Amino acid sequence: MTIDDIRFPVLNYLEYNKLIKVPDDILDNSGYDHKIKLFIRRSFDFFLNQEIKINHISQKIHEELQRTPNFIAEKKTLKEIGESTGLLLLPETIYPDFTHVPCFARLNSQNYPINAIFYSWLTFDNHDRISGTYTEEDARNNDQHKDLLIIPLYKNRITQATDTYFMINNDDLYGDKYNTNHRQWYGKIHDYVMSFLLLDNTIKNEKQVEETAKLKLNYQKVIYDKNNIEFIQ
Repeated sequence: MTIDDIRFPVLNYLEYNKLIKVPDDILDNSGYDHKIKLFIRRSFDFFLNQEIKINHISQKIHEELQRTPNFIAEKKTLKEIGESTGLLLLPETIYPDFTHVPCFARLNSQNYPINAIFYSWLTFDNHDRISGTYTEEDARNNDQHKDLLIIPLYKNRITQATDTYFMINNDDLYGDKYNTNHRQWYGKIHDYVMSFLLLDNTIKNEKQVEETAKLKLNYQKVIYDKNNIEFIQ
């Protein structure tokens, strides 16, 4: 599968695996009004000047990642997986599951296509530090739980819900039914990324996990426009 800035224009904003600036051109293409654009722009605080792990997912692995039950058995290892910030480049377009979003929202998932996903996998405290909401009380709690923050993209636009609240999912919610506001919005997409984190961790630690042992996985590294991209097939 070809990797280029036509399919993934966000690559133009990355150098040496760091997001060097907010992709304002992409945000301008997204159809949001000025106030919402300012709000969404803050989501990029979690990615600016961070080391971005870029993975291009093959069709085979992509299909496995969408079968969330394949990885739920390993959910307990989520808390052991180290923090990371990354970008997933998908082989095809996927859509969120909005069937459990209240009807008054009048959402059509077809209006939220996704072919790339930024993700920030950090502890609650570290996400709070970046967002400026960290307090001394948080320090006393010393909570090592992690949550996942995503920014979904489709070609040259962002397809993010307008509230960052809907873009964050607690590690405890991975694979759960759509029974909270978080799960109603991007639960399916969070599941995809968390399944990737579990699979990636499994590969690196050479664990023989029944659900993934059948996959013959390989990492092929490619260099595209100064960025190191790992192709998982």
